[in-house]
Amino acid sequence: MQIRLSKQAYEELEAIFALIAEDKPNVAKEFKKEFVSFFELIASNPTIGKECEKKRIHAECRVVVFRKNYLIIYKVLSDRILIRTIKNTKQFK
Repeated sequence: MQIRLSKQAYEELEAIFALIAEDKPNVAKEFKKEFVSFFELIASNPTIGKECEKKRIHAECRVVVFRKNYLIIYKVLSDRILIRTIKNTKQFK
């Protein structure tokens, strides 16, 4: 399956990379590669994430944790996976 990012998810991801790159540009590049690899993992295993309802998110989607700090919320469609949003877990405390 192909991965697509919503406009919101793309902007969130770019903000994460920009913040890291302010102090550590090389770390930001490596982090970006890790995200891409993780998206590929989701693409090959679409049900890897928990159903959002099980995590008290009221939407038809799935959620998976990346590196203990980021929630990736996505929807499995018939022909692709749509990454809806990427949130830092600190936003949910």
